[in-house]
Amino acid sequence: MPQILSPKIFEEKDLDLYDKKILLKNSELIFKNEELKLFWKTADKDRIIDEDFFFIIKKNKLVAVVEFWFEYFSFAKIPKIKNSTVLKEFRGQGLATIIYENLFKKFGALISDVTLNGNKNKPSGSYGLWLNLIEKYNSVVFDERSEEFLKYTNYIAFKSTRRGYRRILIFQSKLSKHFKTK
Repeated sequence: MPQILSPKIFEEKDLDLYDKKILLKNSELIFKNEELKLFWKTADKDRIIDEDFFFIIKKNKLVAVVEFWFEYFSFAKIPKIKNSTVLKEFRGQGLATIIYENLFKKFGALISDVTLNGNKNKPSGSYGLWLNLIEKYNSVVFDERSEEFLKYTNYIAFKSTRRGYRRILIFQSKLSKHFKTK
C-alpha cells in the first residue's frame, strides 16, 4: 500500500512544474466560491503524457494541483492519483480535500497514490486525508500486482511487505458489488 513518507520530504514542493495558462487552456470549471475556483484539465489527445489535472486557483493564483490517470475496470474508469501538490502557504486549508471530494463526486470512486506524506503518530498531510476518506466512504485495498481487492486494514494498507503494490480505493455504495474482497 502507500508508503508513508516524512512531511519534510515535501516541505519545499511547489508548483513550478505547472504553467497556469496551459492548465487553464481547454479546462472545465468544476466548482467555485467567492475565493477559489476548481478546474479539470483533461489530457491532450496529441500528447504522449496522458494525465488529467484537477487544480485550484485562489485569488488568481495557482495554489493546488492533483495529477491523475485512470484505472480501467470492466465496470468503470476510476481516477488514480499520481501526484498532489499544494503551495506551502496554503497547506492545511482543506484544498486537497476539496479536490479529492470533487473527484470522488464526479467519478464515484478514487484510488490513492502509492506514496502518502504525513506523520504516522499524528496523522496529517495526504496520509491524514486518506484516513479521513476511509472513515467517510466504503473502502478496499487494491493490489495492483495481483489485481485483487483486499479488505482494508491498517496492516494490509500500510505495514504489509506488499504495501508498495497496494493503493487505497474508496467508492460509492452503488459500486459495492464490484469490490468483492479476499
